[in-house]
Amino acid sequence: MNSAMRLLGYAGLIPFIVLALFPGWIAPYLSQPPVPLFLTYSVIILGFMAGVLWPVLYCAERSLLLALAADRRSGVLPSDVAI
Repeated sequence: MNSAMRLLGYAGLIPFIVLALFPGWIAPYLSQPPVPLFLTYSVIILGFMAGVLWPVLYCAERSLLLALAADRRSGVLPSDVAI
């Protein structure tokens, strides 16, 4: 993994760290309470992580029915549970 991707990966942790560990410190600078923002950001990131599985689930070797069943079980389920 190159350094730019690694840097973006670590930068994605900043909202998690700030909103989870310092909610009282950051609250005066936000228009909403920190907890709903933390949950919203978490759901969005989890949705992107589930989306990474979709190309694997739609391989040419799998039948459409098997791909759809696998997609429902592992590709979308994490974001469904988060919401």
